[in-house]
Amino acid sequence: MRQGRTGGEVSLLPWLSGVATNVIRDTRRAARCHQRALAALSPREAVPGIAVELVGRMAAAGQIAAAKAAKVRPIRGRSGLEPGM
Repeated sequence: MRQGRTGGEVSLLPWLSGVATNVIRDTRRAARCHQRALAALSPREAVPGIAVELVGRMAAAGQIAAAKAAKVRPIRGRSGLEPGM
C-alpha cells in the first residue's frame, strides 16, 4: 500500500483494474485485427508436401526392387539371342 497525500493508505486496486482493462481491450482489438487480416487474404492453394513425394519415391523403389527380383539370369553360355531359341 502507498501513502496518500493526506497520509492515509491508498488502494492500488483502481490502478490495477485500469491496467487490466486496457490489456484486455488491446488483446481483443489485436485479435479482431488479426481475424480481419486473415479474412482479407486469398485462400491458399494446396501444395503437395514432402509426404506425397516420399510416397512416390517409395513406390518407385518398390517397382525397381520387383523388377530386379523378376529378372531372370541367363544360363551360362546362352544369352537368349542365339538362333533356334
